[in-house]
Amino acid sequence: CGVIESAEEKAKREKIGIWAPTASGDNSCGENVYNCGDFSSCSEVMEIFDACSYDVNRLDQDNDGVPCESLC
Repeated sequence: CGVIESAEEKAKREKIGIWAPTASGDNSCGENVYNCGDFSSCSEVMEIFDACSYDVNRLDQDNDGVPCESLC
């Protein structure tokens, strides 16, 4: 594994850089790409949850309007 690949894997694992979930970046409203474990705070979850017109990522498992209840 090269230096770039190692840095990429570290960034993905630690959710930093371009792999960190943000609404201002690629929020992927067209496909299910995020899980509650991908976030470290309710504000991060809400950025993605509110950015899409529907819960494409299935973050609100019980459909009560509160995504990732362990964080929010």
